[in-house]
Amino acid sequence: MKTGIKPNKTKRDLKEIQAMTKLYKEVYDELWNKMSKASQDLIVEEPLGRRAKEFAHEVAKQAESKRYNELSDEE
Repeated sequence: MKTGIKPNKTKRDLKEIQAMTKLYKEVYDELWNKMSKASQDLIVEEPLGRRAKEFAHEVAKQAESKRYNELSDEE
């Protein structure tokens, strides 16, 4: 019987989401703390601006690269 309700995420999916969340947070904090106060202020003042988009892109690139390396090391 199909109810139209999607099954819950598996535990493996949940662990992957938690791992990525942790990595995004670590990279975000690292890059944010390296950034000048002026750049931080620009991002806060214009969260949809060019500098904020570049910052978010760099966070994603580094976090995903770290996760890829972690998964490669596990094999």
